[in-house]
Amino acid sequence: MSRADLSVVPAFFSISILALAVPLNLASLGLLCTHSRRRRSPTALFMINLATSDLLFLLSLAFLVPYYLSGHTWRLGRVMCHAVTTALFTTTYTSTLLLTAIAADRYVAIVHPFQAKAWRREGYAGLACAAIWVATSSHLGVLNVVDFLDVGGGGRNDTNGTARATCYESFSDRDLRFVSSYRLYVAIVFFFLPLLVTAFCYASVIRSLSKQAAERRGSAQRSRSVRLVAATMAVFLLCFAPFNVSHVIGFARTENIWWRHVSLILNSLNCCLDPLIYYFGASRGSGSSGGGTRKGVNKGVNVPPRIREESQSAV
Repeated sequence: MSRADLSVVPAFFSISILALAVPLNLASLGLLCTHSRRRRSPTALFMINLATSDLLFLLSLAFLVPYYLSGHTWRLGRVMCHAVTTALFTTTYTSTLLLTAIAADRYVAIVHPFQAKAWRREGYAGLACAAIWVATSSHLGVLNVVDFLDVGGGGRNDTNGTARATCYESFSDRDLRFVSSYRLYVAIVFFFLPLLVTAFCYASVIRSLSKQAAERRGSAQRSRSVRLVAATMAVFLLCFAPFNVSHVIGFARTENIWWRHVSLILNSLNCCLDPLIYYFGASRGSGSSGGGTRKGVNKGVNVPPRIREESQSAV
């Protein structure tokens, strides 16, 4: 791919993603906050934080559009280069952990409904969200020990001969060894491990709901959960995976992989898919569908009302 392609393609897709994802996430955040003002379930609280993370990611992505359009020339200075890059990575991995938290919350609510009464509380969910933000911010902030801004490196000059600055693209050999190693660590801790946890949680949820479906109860809940699993795994595998695989390959080769900008585009697509997760995760169904589910649960097993409420609030 030519230098022009590496500028035009990311700029075009970034603008398209911003145009679609910003209104979707603003609307989702407004609906989540409006409909859960009285009593927020853990799932709703995780989704509010996820929508906030997506909007902060999109705000950071907006600063990359002029960077791409100017042929990868950074004109906003060293501080903004560090701030935008750190925000992009922090919100990316905040989203992966929040998606995992949603999966874990549904696992507890559906697979272990009796324990859900003790664990699924708004206060605990709030602490989990705070811990996630602190963990990602502190870990990604470590990268700032190296200089992200490279001025005139590799003979990069504008047409008038002025040295051209790039942001988070070129490093000294020593810094590149550190960056590639730390990227691998971050990918393992904040992507691959959460992916395994998320897959386990949703596999257990589907297994549990399949047993209910076999007994002719919970079919509507199972249908919504299957759609939620599909949307979540699509975000992990289609959006986040290529970006994190580039970290693994970059570590193996000790170099900046040229297609990292392409993987960042795919990474950005999660902001368009997350509203589907809000819909499938927050929707309980209505009318006969929702009533059928509740009736089936009551008929099939003698579960106390409070625990039934905890389980259904995850849907």
